Amino acid sequence: MLRWPCGEARVRKPTLVKAHVVKEQRATFSRPREPKPSPTLNPASNVFLAGDWTRTGWPATMEGAVRSGYLATEAVARSAGSPARFLLPDLP
Repeated sequence: MLRWPCGEARVRKPTLVKAHVVKEQRATFSRPREPKPSPTLNPASNVFLAGDWTRTGWPATMEGAVRSGYLATEAVARSAGSPARFLLPDLP
């Protein structure tokens, strides 16, 4: 129940009226024959890589890019002497 300055208002639970899933076959692309750099690869002490094109175990998607960013952040934290986990485990 919401509390408004003029009293209480009742709000119904939202219900899904209509949904449509769009799967675009061309949206995900990957070049498996080419080796991808790892986000944790550190050829120079202050260079870390992130992006959908890095080796994360996921395809080149937005989710893969986010995963790569988490892995790179963990590598930066390790390099700074403060190891931390940011990447959550995959769902079963």
